[in-house]
Amino acid sequence: MRMLLSSLVLLALPAFATAQTDDKAARDAAQTHFQSGVKFSEAGDYEHALIEFDAGYKLSHEPDFLHNLSWTCERLGRIAEAIDWAEKYVAAVPNADNAERTRRRIERLRATLPKPAPAIEAAKPVTAPAVVVAPAQPGAVDQSPSSFTGKGPAIALLSIGAATTLAGIGLLAGAGIKWSESQNASTYYDRWLDLQGQSKWLTVGGSIAAAAGTAIIVGGIVLWRKKSALTL
Repeated sequence: MRMLLSSLVLLALPAFATAQTDDKAARDAAQTHFQSGVKFSEAGDYEHALIEFDAGYKLSHEPDFLHNLSWTCERLGRIAEAIDWAEKYVAAVPNADNAERTRRRIERLRATLPKPAPAIEAAKPVTAPAVVVAPAQPGAVDQSPSSFTGKGPAIALLSIGAATTLAGIGLLAGAGIKWSESQNASTYYDRWLDLQGQSKWLTVGGSIAAAAGTAIIVGGIVLWRKKSALTL
């Protein structure tokens, strides 16, 4: 993968060599920022990669920087900014080899943005019907089962914990699949970044869900034993 990234850098260098600018120092500085940004991206340090790509774009206004800025913002979870940079990239080079793929990516990113919450009408006040309570008979004893000694809450916790743990295991399995796909030699750089990011977040989500599910199951077991002791 390091060889793939290096080749991408080399492919991008001619764009800098042909840039129409009278300031050689600025052009060289932009090239240095580009190379640094790629190295930070490869290391997973997207915050610094974003700084480098932004500095390089301000110096050279090369469209390649727009593409890299968009992908880096997506890795950081800044989806609205990622869409904005991608749209600028397509506008700058509408006939680029990856222009159509970038347009599809823009649509995919837009689909992930949170939808505006629908307006909620003010609820009309509801008058509760009068409840008539029959007087208790002398000496009557309430024979209804006690919710305190019932095992319903414990069973609910165990069920929720098991479901959460299984969900976590599923996410971790998905992370492994994404990571394996990213190691394929035919995976291009943009796809590699996408798969690496998905694998990372699936791993984090799966770990959290599995840990939370285990904790809930333990809580359910403790509650079950407590209820069992009270009913003896």
